[in-house]
Amino acid sequence: MIPNEVELRELAKSIAGPHWVPNADFGSLHYLWTGPPPSGETQQNVIFVLGGPGAGKGTQSELLMKEYPCRHLSVGELLRAERETNPTSPNAKLIEDCLVQGTIVPVEVSLNLVKQAMATSGKCCYYLVDGFPRNFDNLHGWLTHMPPQHIYGRAALVYQCQDFDILKERILTRGETSGRSDDNLASLQKRLDTLTRDTVPVVHFLNECANGGNGKFYLCQIAAEGTIAQVWTQTQSHINQIMRNDVLTANARLMQAIESQNIPLYASLMDSNMFVDSDTTTTTTTSNDTDAAVPSAASVDLDAMKKMFDQHETDGAKDANGGLLPSIGVVTNAEFQLVTGTKANVSYDHTFSGTQVRETRVWSHFPERGWVCIHFFRTPLLP
Repeated sequence: MIPNEVELRELAKSIAGPHWVPNADFGSLHYLWTGPPPSGETQQNVIFVLGGPGAGKGTQSELLMKEYPCRHLSVGELLRAERETNPTSPNAKLIEDCLVQGTIVPVEVSLNLVKQAMATSGKCCYYLVDGFPRNFDNLHGWLTHMPPQHIYGRAALVYQCQDFDILKERILTRGETSGRSDDNLASLQKRLDTLTRDTVPVVHFLNECANGGNGKFYLCQIAAEGTIAQVWTQTQSHINQIMRNDVLTANARLMQAIESQNIPLYASLMDSNMFVDSDTTTTTTTSNDTDAAVPSAASVDLDAMKKMFDQHETDGAKDANGGLLPSIGVVTNAEFQLVTGTKANVSYDHTFSGTQVRETRVWSHFPERGWVCIHFFRTPLLP
């Protein structure tokens, strides 16, 4: 039974961005539009990471950190750090008792630690909140105390391992070096009992949210019995879909900026460091495609971006006031390619300067600005 079920279901409607648009279309590619809220406030995206002890939550989260724009916030590690840093605080004994007994720390304690970690860990695309929500009290606390205007749940990665012997071997092996007070057989069984009693019903509830939420929230069930590499393959397939949505959203917003001649929006999505070839039929750009930060959106020279826009995003036609008109045309045959966890290409056909072209935009993710177009080129299509 779900406590306060009516209230919780109403609150859960805001777990994902209420302004997001499912089944958006770009050149026949369907995706979830995940642009910023109407307020323009930078949104923070959260992926919940759930599963039993030894299921691989921490291992897979660390791999995600290396390949994708993510920050790993392990609730268990935050609690252990709080216990060690403030051993005389009232929460220290409470945390230790909960960890050893395999029970769940009160939501106000864990949630405050998560909020502090998000505030101090720096900007990123996704926060991987590992080990939360573990019960309905956790979920209710999240939905009522995290700012719903700009902190959105994108997905839950649920690592499922039903083989007790595998979990036992993993936990006992980890316990040889971890120094954790809960890496033992007695705590393992208690934690599994808590998982079955408290966390599995939350997973079922989140699954209902995913199925009834018009595709805005994903629940990703991952078989965790295999090797690290086998589980990683599954993890990547789910994360890649989420990245696809965000890159296609960025590309669609860029097309909207070009069509409406919105130079500030255009500048926020383009790398002002790119150098542009003078050839107007096949326009190519190059940019410092390293992990060094591109200029912040606030420091971009809008006049310079307007000149780049006029030179490379218009076809010379002018409006009644003499302003240059952008050339987009109908976009067709779109294709998406995720090159790495922070690099992607979007290609499509459209008309530019009266010529049918194949345009490719190359995107890279930067912590301070998100997805930025760092390179683009147009190739004429044969008649």
